[in-house]
Amino acid sequence: MKRFYVFILAFLFGLSLLNAQSTYLNPFGNFKASDLFDTYNFSVFDVHGNIVYAVDFDAVYSFDLETGELIQSFARPSNYDAYETFITISPDGSEAWIGFTTSGNTDDRIYTLNIASGEWEMKALLPANFDLEFFNDYILVSGLNSGNWGDPNCIFQLDISGNNNHRKIIETGGSPAGFSVSNNGNLYYGTSFFSQANALYRWNSDDLENALGNINADFLTTENANKLTDLPEACYDCEADEAGNVAFNFNNYSAEKVLAKWNGNAGAGYNFDTIAVATDPADWLTMIKSKGNFLNNNFGNHLFVGSFGRPVAELHVDYLPIVTTRLPNFSGSTLDGDFIYDLSPHFIDPDDNEDFIFEVAGNSNATVAQVSINENNLIIDFIAPGQCNIILQAFSAGQSVNTTFVLGVYPIIEGDFQEASFEDLTLAPNTYWNGSDLSGGFQSGPLNFPNNYNASWASWSGWAYSNMADDSTVGYINQYSAITAQGFNVAASGGTNYGVGYVPIDFTSNENIPIPVYFDDGEPHEVEGFYVSNSTYAALTMEYGDDFTEKFGGESGNDPDYFMLSVSGYANGTASTPVDFYLADYRFEDNAQDYIIKTWQWVELSSLGEVDSLKFTLASSDVGAYGMNTPGYFCIDQVYVSPETISISESGANDFLAVNIFPNPTSDFLIVDSKTGQPSVISIFDFSGNRVFETQNYVSGDSIDLRDLTQGCYLVRVQNGNSTTTRSIVKL
Repeated sequence: MKRFYVFILAFLFGLSLLNAQSTYLNPFGNFKASDLFDTYNFSVFDVHGNIVYAVDFDAVYSFDLETGELIQSFARPSNYDAYETFITISPDGSEAWIGFTTSGNTDDRIYTLNIASGEWEMKALLPANFDLEFFNDYILVSGLNSGNWGDPNCIFQLDISGNNNHRKIIETGGSPAGFSVSNNGNLYYGTSFFSQANALYRWNSDDLENALGNINADFLTTENANKLTDLPEACYDCEADEAGNVAFNFNNYSAEKVLAKWNGNAGAGYNFDTIAVATDPADWLTMIKSKGNFLNNNFGNHLFVGSFGRPVAELHVDYLPIVTTRLPNFSGSTLDGDFIYDLSPHFIDPDDNEDFIFEVAGNSNATVAQVSINENNLIIDFIAPGQCNIILQAFSAGQSVNTTFVLGVYPIIEGDFQEASFEDLTLAPNTYWNGSDLSGGFQSGPLNFPNNYNASWASWSGWAYSNMADDSTVGYINQYSAITAQGFNVAASGGTNYGVGYVPIDFTSNENIPIPVYFDDGEPHEVEGFYVSNSTYAALTMEYGDDFTEKFGGESGNDPDYFMLSVSGYANGTASTPVDFYLADYRFEDNAQDYIIKTWQWVELSSLGEVDSLKFTLASSDVGAYGMNTPGYFCIDQVYVSPETISISESGANDFLAVNIFPNPTSDFLIVDSKTGQPSVISIFDFSGNRVFETQNYVSGDSIDLRDLTQGCYLVRVQNGNSTTTRSIVKL
């Protein structure tokens, strides 16, 4: 390498006049290569995050790696004419450490450049400096530390006190060359001898730490290292990426210049694979840097190499195609015709321009929907109510990527029904109502939905309503969103609102507390059914798990997990056989059939018969010491109630507006003003549907004593003749 050092100084200016080509490297195997910033030629550079820093005769530059745009440029140190040997960015990204050498190595300096201010500071003198790396709190430099070319190259602990007493840590021998410190602290170095054999070595972090931390410790040599591979020529630089893969290069005046990777076998012999070669006699490969795992074929993993008078070259394994935006989940009715969707906007191939070929690789339930491909178009045939998982495979240039989405099919409900559609409730876009006004609940259509809001804890249970459209934010902060990101069949109904149910846990018994729904007229009705989906909070928690809950299926995917909604009907206090609906089911032998409901699905309730109330509860396979771990949330929309059982007279319907119940909230007494002049039957029900108070001959304006009731939400039912009105109240 000493001979090469002289070669550099003699021919550098001539080499720098070479024009950049499309790429000067010939990649091997499945590697691809291209030139970066091809109007600039750099021999020394570094990569920090998404920024490339480089030095030429004029300035220090920083470039955006993705766009290639120049971010900053800094003038070199004034009144100092020298050749740049390295640039290394500090771990925190605040400083660039830059080495310079002069002819004869009489004034070789190491500077720092403050990237924010552009200020230079000389840190040390070190003759024939070549490369710099950080190891914990130590700064290591490869070089001779001497103007005598007969001295061996060493790796020194840099002294920045001003005394330049650099301590020898490793004697590598030969001429200066680059080195690398891996994430786990191992140090890699390829020797640079011109008259004897060369090899790539590794010193382990413990030995390096001991040599640095013990002032009396002997310096290390190649005898203390593991030889990884013999090298046919002197090494210029090596690089250990974040995954521990090691790349290195070597040059020959009359042969190809080689960029290679260590193959993992250690010892004698050529234990490496060639990545690329430069064949032009004028080329001479220099520094190597990496970003990510350069053997990984996901976009964003890179290997970089320089050559004198050339642009920085970037290499990577042929990238996989990329799903740029996830496919949406699709819903349709059993009466819809074929649905056609263009797939092409969702996929790109970062390094190939071939057209994509699409293939349906899996359908968990072809009886629900069938999917086919016509060129770039996805064609969906909605067949029967239910939900299925679809796996789509996209091919480009011999590589492929898979993505999944969900198809939901719902039935069309026909008949003369009253509906709780939640569209009769006013909400600003992307907001929710959670009972913080202490009204105790809300009414939509013929149904009353109780809410229990705790002002002290700013928490709620029971029912809320929402039009939140966030289907991606994980956690409790997103408790009001449906995973569908909208209400049921918005295109047809124009409605965006939906109901959100939260089933709380009784921490005395650790059992779920069912949440009720009442008919506002107090009469029995037959409920046809409703549409249901998961909340985003529950769906993503089941899909990915968190600190408190299990990922459904477990790491193997074989755990028989489930999340089930049960709906019971009550008539005169007697419960019907509940209707169960699985919001998630991982109990199938074939894991491809496992699902989490992410579309609106129909729940048929006609089997409950005529009921005067409904109760909703949840069950999960993920249960801990304090009850169910799965978030107890679900979303509903379009509850259909048969009108034949509605017995409110026209005057009774108007009586709803003629009843005034106050004060609400209240801490002690309640007054009902029915404005009819006739005695009324007053019944009060707690949150679980239990009757806690009743009087048969209530006179309008009398006080009802509530002091013995616990705090919470209650329903007050006022019956007067054939008219019935139900209102929610909050007891403080």
